[in-house]
Amino acid sequence: MKDNISALVVGFCGSMGKRRIRCLKRFTDRKIKIYGEDIHPDKKSIADSLGIDLIDSKDLIPDIVIISTPPDMHVDITKKYLKMGSSVFCEASVVPEDRHHYKEIKEICRETGAKFFPSATIQFKNIIKKIADTVHKGEIGQPIFYDYKMAQNLHQWHPHQSIHDFYVSDPNTGAGREMCAFELAWLSSIFGHDIDVMSSCVKSISEIGVSTGIDDLYTFVVNHSSAEGKPGVLGTSSIDVFGHKIYRFLRVAGTEGNIEFDWISNQATIFNKSGEVVKTLSEDQVEVHPGYTQFSAEGMYDNEINNFLDSVLNGGEPECDMQKDFSILNAVEKIEKISLK
Repeated sequence: MKDNISALVVGFCGSMGKRRIRCLKRFTDRKIKIYGEDIHPDKKSIADSLGIDLIDSKDLIPDIVIISTPPDMHVDITKKYLKMGSSVFCEASVVPEDRHHYKEIKEICRETGAKFFPSATIQFKNIIKKIADTVHKGEIGQPIFYDYKMAQNLHQWHPHQSIHDFYVSDPNTGAGREMCAFELAWLSSIFGHDIDVMSSCVKSISEIGVSTGIDDLYTFVVNHSSAEGKPGVLGTSSIDVFGHKIYRFLRVAGTEGNIEFDWISNQATIFNKSGEVVKTLSEDQVEVHPGYTQFSAEGMYDNEINNFLDSVLNGGEPECDMQKDFSILNAVEKIEKISLK
């Protein structure tokens, strides 16, 4: 492993870029020189406040690049830096058409030896990993069905900023579509990435949807097929970005028991066939940066960047790859296409 690592954060002036810089700085066991690139008019003063340097040389080829721009810019920036030989971590894709570039991106990686890591942050949350382990170890038998509900009011995402001033109000990269992709990613890490969409209803029904033109409600039924030939897992999900009371709640039914997970309490409860509690799962790492809700605890972002760094610098196995991301974007497209009108 190199003694000194150069890291470029593209889009560092935004909230996610700043978060990824915080992640990199917490890895004190690694010598990481952080650079920033952005089109923000105040990028110099922001870079100074973050303690990073603006990239000022076209001759510098960063070891790693973190792309934290709006989603509709991801593909072009990814290709640019992969062609330079930099390994790329990219915030989660939410535009279904982006998956059609993955064949070319895979070929670029083959030619340059660079790695591409598409983000799926929530699956790196410690308690989500514990739930996945519980399911994968068969502690509730064969999972049969899950029901998931998520709500968070879009106005609460960036309280200091109008929802019309950033990408979540653009129908192409809207908040409802984004959360559909985000939630399917971690659910699939538990139940499988071979996703068949059975039915869906995608609509704009609140003042948020009316004022922006985005779909603010996604509700759908999917079946996750098992690669091992076991029965598939049927799942229902309801995601809205207008609910005034925020929540994320998951219920899983298996042949030998159930799981109930409430993100607000940050606790999962495992029940046996008699409905008795046999185990509870909790999470200690719940630091929340000022201005964010408990949905955005720092630990899962650290875990994800650490997995990216390990895969690039030490040859570790990345937990996110293009094939998994392709399946998510494919499902999002189908959810929208077959929606009941």
